[in-house]
Amino acid sequence: MATTFADVYGAVLLRVPGVDPLLAREWVQETYIDACDEKLWSHQRAETAITVRVSRTGTATATLGLATLAAGTLTFSAADVGRQIRLESVPLYTIIDVTAGVPTLDRTYSETSGVGTFTVLDAYWTAPLDFWRFLVVIDPTNKWKLRYWVTEEQLNQVDPGRMSTGSPWCLASQRYSPVVADQGRSRFELFPYLVTARSFPVMYYTKPTVLTDDDVLIGPFARGGKALLIDGALAKCSLWPGTEGAKNPYFNLALADKHERRYQDKLQQLEVKDEDMYPTYMPLAQYDWAATPWDAAWLQSHVPQTIDSY
Repeated sequence: MATTFADVYGAVLLRVPGVDPLLAREWVQETYIDACDEKLWSHQRAETAITVRVSRTGTATATLGLATLAAGTLTFSAADVGRQIRLESVPLYTIIDVTAGVPTLDRTYSETSGVGTFTVLDAYWTAPLDFWRFLVVIDPTNKWKLRYWVTEEQLNQVDPGRMSTGSPWCLASQRYSPVVADQGRSRFELFPYLVTARSFPVMYYTKPTVLTDDDVLIGPFARGGKALLIDGALAKCSLWPGTEGAKNPYFNLALADKHERRYQDKLQQLEVKDEDMYPTYMPLAQYDWAATPWDAAWLQSHVPQTIDSY
């Protein structure tokens, strides 16, 4: 039978009668998040894609100090929300709203007022709400993976004006999305910029879930996760003295240490089981990153030792 979050904190309440159920829920939730911080578990894997649309160019009127543009030959629709717009080079602005054909930018326009030729493009990618970290980003066209540890500062050294276009070789760190519907979501710069339509499969790890009563423990937590979370929660319970008017009878530092050691032992056992199914700790030689002179087909037909490390 599947184990739910309610089953776990219910088991904690059976062992510590009289404890507020909200506290028991919090201890179990914190234990689950702590466990997820220890390892990137198999059940946290997810997939999505970076979808780049065709860029378009046209005229629009901009006014210094205003955050709106007046359409000219370049028209705007709700589909442009979240896309970027620029006049020739940097700075790039993000369109955060389009109402009645009038786009609103994420900040006021800082260049000279007047009619200009603007380009609307997908320079930035906003990650899903549950995004935690990348596993891999694939370019199927060039048969390589994109680098995702490049910083915005490094790109400023390579191309401060962001004039490069072509096949992207990296996803650089950017700011959180300024779009209201996407606030709090991570955003990355796909560089160099694409002006044609392309798609890049993304495999990533999700953030630890904020569990609700009916959520079922899945992945490795379905196999031994209940006992693990109970011990972790009881370790936290043993460290809580209670309130002035209601002391916690389970408060005991020695008992807390016992539960913590049992929790750590079970956590290591669960990690081993998960690694048997989805190895993540084994280091592998990497040769198939973008921005090298070769694609995967060349690598498959040559001796790896002849390739310099990139």
